[in-house]
Amino acid sequence: MSVKTVLIGTIAGLALSLSAAGAFACSQAQEEAAGHAAAAAARQELGDVASRQSDRLIKISYCKADGDTVVIGFTYNYMSDEGAYAVDGTAKVEGDDVQSLNLHRPDRVWASIDTYYTE
Repeated sequence: MSVKTVLIGTIAGLALSLSAAGAFACSQAQEEAAGHAAAAAARQELGDVASRQSDRLIKISYCKADGDTVVIGFTYNYMSDEGAYAVDGTAKVEGDDVQSLNLHRPDRVWASIDTYYTE
């Protein structure tokens, strides 16, 4: 394989990867706004199962912005009468409005609160 072939292949691969990357990392303000909106939507979706004490989005695993649209992956923790639960989910947020919300049903949290808790 010649150097020219390798160079052309590398340039073509770079051009394709750059053109496919339409979404960018979120700013701190975008991440906070999307996180609060997603936490409120998750709390609403969980209904009476989740305690009404507060909207707490404990961890955002990823955040991608494309114009006014922000897509996040998150873990929402809440307390119920049976114990502490963690719900993983994704949300597509435009402004303060959650366009789509996908929650993965709760798993009981068995770890100590000191293990994985930040505010």
